Amino acid sequence: MGNKLVYLKTRQWLVALSLLTLNPSWATALTVSGIRVTVTAKSLDEARTQALREAHYLAFKQLQDDYFPDSHRSAPPQGTLEEMVEGFSINQEKQGTDNKTYTASLTFTFDEALAHQWFQGDTGLPSLRASVPSARQGDPLKVSISYVSHADWNRIKRALEAVPGGQSMRIVSLSCKKADVELPYGSDGVKLQKGLEAKGILLGFEQGKWVIPFEGGDKN
Repeated sequence: MGNKLVYLKTRQWLVALSLLTLNPSWATALTVSGIRVTVTAKSLDEARTQALREAHYLAFKQLQDDYFPDSHRSAPPQGTLEEMVEGFSINQEKQGTDNKTYTASLTFTFDEALAHQWFQGDTGLPSLRASVPSARQGDPLKVSISYVSHADWNRIKRALEAVPGGQSMRIVSLSCKKADVELPYGSDGVKLQKGLEAKGILLGFEQGKWVIPFEGGDKN
């Protein structure tokens, strides 16, 4: 339960460089912690997905209270809010005995430059999802997966196989804690990201590669 899941959003370096050039004082990130959420849904995966979405908005409200108390701007649309989040960690999580309830405590890190833009009234934030580096046509999409148990690996594997093209997944390497796989997605990693998110699995792009990070702890 003490392990942390860190999900880092894609950041286009040219965009970041231009923002830092405009205002170097915005070069740091803004962190809010103690974001707690509990959601009950039709299934545990659905509850987890909804909880993470809700946590983003709770984190935004905390960001506003902590760093922009004089601003009365409402929360941005979900897509824009996700662009503002540089990353988040799940500090603690708990599965309900009904297998339909998910509870978590999280810490969020916001891009300070984008946060300033929003609270100063600039709604034209860049679409960072669209800036994910594209693979060459026909190249496989490579994903590095971390997990704690064989059951976790099987759960992630089933989710990957359920998305379009997943039945053609190739396992490049497999160990007790990590797997490297290739999928025939070409440049459409964002589509895969959204498909897995709907199943409660987070796919991130970090240090030039797609990753499914270890989700932390025993959930029983």
